[in-house]
Amino acid sequence: MRSTLYWLTSSAIAALSMHAMAGVGDQDPMVLGQIMADPSGVSEVSRSVLLGIGIMAVAYTYRQAWQNRGVR
Repeated sequence: MRSTLYWLTSSAIAALSMHAMAGVGDQDPMVLGQIMADPSGVSEVSRSVLLGIGIMAVAYTYRQAWQNRGVR
């Protein structure tokens, strides 16, 4: 039960963070000058997906470290 609750909580945090990050990008209008200055710009949706993946990676690493702590 603990494992399921842990992963549900981690997934909820990741989803909320992704939603919040994507919402920030919608409020900022893209200006042609910004696109010309930074042609390798990454869209806000891509950034929010990367944020969600990062949160889940940290959650996985933390869980593995916590489980390995009890092995000794």
